[in-house]
Amino acid sequence: MRSAFFPFHVATTGLHAARANMNVVSHNIANAEIPGFSRQQTVQQAALPLHLRDGRGMYGTGATTTAIIQNRNKFLDMKFWHQRAILGEHATKTTHLSFVETVFNNLPGAGVLRSFEDFFGRMHDLRGNAPDATFRTNVITGADTLTEMVRHNALALQRQQLDINREFADVVMIMNSLGSQIASINRQIADFERDGSNANDLRDRRNLLIDELSQYVNVDVQERDFSTPESPNDRRTTVRINGYDFVRHDQFTGLELVPRQAGQRRNEMDVEGLYDLTFAGGQGAFDIYNHALRGVLRGLVDLRDGNNSVVTMPTVAVWPPGFHANAPDLWTGEWPLWAGFDVNDPLTWPDSLFNTTFRPGNPATWPPDPGIDPTNPLTWPAGTLIPEFDPVDVTTWPWTNAATFNPNDPRTWPVGTQREQFGGVTSNYKGIPFYMNQLNHLVRTFARGINEGMDAQFRQIPGATGHINGFDINGENRSALLFTYTRASDGMTATYGPPFNNPAAGGNTHGLHMFRNAAGNIVTIHPDDLDGADLTGLTRVVDDRNFPVFAMDLSGMNALNFIINPELVRNNSLLATSNHPDQGESNNQVIQGFSLVGTFPHLFREGRLEDFIIAISDHLAIDTNQALNFALSFDEITMQTHNQRLSIKGVDINEEMMDLVRFQTLFQAASRLINVIDSIYDTLINRLGHF
Repeated sequence: MRSAFFPFHVATTGLHAARANMNVVSHNIANAEIPGFSRQQTVQQAALPLHLRDGRGMYGTGATTTAIIQNRNKFLDMKFWHQRAILGEHATKTTHLSFVETVFNNLPGAGVLRSFEDFFGRMHDLRGNAPDATFRTNVITGADTLTEMVRHNALALQRQQLDINREFADVVMIMNSLGSQIASINRQIADFERDGSNANDLRDRRNLLIDELSQYVNVDVQERDFSTPESPNDRRTTVRINGYDFVRHDQFTGLELVPRQAGQRRNEMDVEGLYDLTFAGGQGAFDIYNHALRGVLRGLVDLRDGNNSVVTMPTVAVWPPGFHANAPDLWTGEWPLWAGFDVNDPLTWPDSLFNTTFRPGNPATWPPDPGIDPTNPLTWPAGTLIPEFDPVDVTTWPWTNAATFNPNDPRTWPVGTQREQFGGVTSNYKGIPFYMNQLNHLVRTFARGINEGMDAQFRQIPGATGHINGFDINGENRSALLFTYTRASDGMTATYGPPFNNPAAGGNTHGLHMFRNAAGNIVTIHPDDLDGADLTGLTRVVDDRNFPVFAMDLSGMNALNFIINPELVRNNSLLATSNHPDQGESNNQVIQGFSLVGTFPHLFREGRLEDFIIAISDHLAIDTNQALNFALSFDEITMQTHNQRLSIKGVDINEEMMDLVRFQTLFQAASRLINVIDSIYDTLINRLGHF
């Protein structure tokens, strides 16, 4: 039964509804310029009605405010976080690759290339002035300048890698701070919303923190309802980064920096102390090389660790540990090596698993190829493996019949095989280690060409004698090196080459023994491995005097320890110019051979020495331009998504002012209604009996 003053109640609800709307509008206007604030609005509905006594209808009881909600679109939030992560990744790459470009100083026409051109120019001047000490000193000075320029670039790259590592640590600290704040706000939201309210302003603060976190790493936010009759309104939010739980409601699992110890380098030239990541409290490692990783963190990892190395081992794919190709009972469905791969269906197996038709023991399966030798796996079709092949057991690999093959020594791997990592899995992006490796390859190949007259594949460069084969101003062959390096293991500097022209040099301490296999390819064997090597099918390479030919072991040379032979600096008469002991300065074939090294079109895979250096610059320019284009593109895309979010959650002052006038009018109308009802009841109660 309704009260006698029921109309007052109805009118009062209108006042409360209008006042609630004006309060929300006031809150929106006050926070219009606050970052991350989402426009709020009331949710109102008609109050529960009352039935008429005769059952023919219902009386309305006014309006009620059920909630105050945010104007926000979760789909746009997730889209924004994803795009912001990609933007952060490429913006970071653009910044640091631009610095690497300044390190190399636009290689064509400057920097390293100019140093090489200057060196060859001084050699050209020496050709007609071999006895002149001034010209000889000039060449040695140019060579020293060349090595100094290479070392300068290598050190600059290492400093950049160290700076990126520091930035990596700073980013992790910021992420931990954001994660801790998000967990704290989750706790406050849960306490505030226990009665069914919406903690809108706290949720805005949390979303703003997630916005910031999303630029550093890819995030996934999930809110789940754990409400029970005993614990109503129990909503919990989980923030995942790179697929890992980072914040679980009010529990935060921070990231810890783990410096790599000696022997844990991922790349040959890595500086010491680079950081890996793990979760605090022994919760496991954070995979920084996960292909799904995005954000500034991904950009820093790619630049710091990326070496762009791809395994190209012939006939072998990269199998997970414990996977045996010929032990089906050990196969599981857990090895998604290739799309469509089914271990139970040989038709889906890739060629690199094994050829399903060719069997060495069955002549009927041999292909009609005269070059096939069933006893020599090296002649088998690509993708064919011997029946005993086991990826885990290297002794069953098909190229182990080569006397020099040592799976633990990359120097003995087949031509075309690259090492995937130095000490573990890394990113295949062309980062700092890639350019360090390029510098290393440059100086090793250049040193071999100048010192030995050979290219990177141990092939003789036509017309190039090599400094160790030349004769100095006194007509003596000392097998002296022009370019050498200081070994970090013992601090010693190799000053003489392999002693095949100088038996008095005191034995071979660093020469690789050269053999030729049946296919005509050069195979090298380290002296430490020679005694136990199977030389079947190999022919020792000898010179025209039937002396064994050796090659320098340059695996220890790099851009940092690359130097000119200090003995030549002390005594320029040791500089070899002639290829004959009796022709003296009239013979300058060694110097002419140096010019041939610089112009040899097959010195590198990319071509000449100049082509290789320009190729490094091209790699850098392409990657920098690509990163810049991605950054610009995703900056526009992210801005577009942000504008779409603002169109929903942003506060428009003009719109709020119109709402304020509208709600003010409603408030005045409700007030006027109360005045009318008051007048009616005043007349009814106070004046009706006086007439």
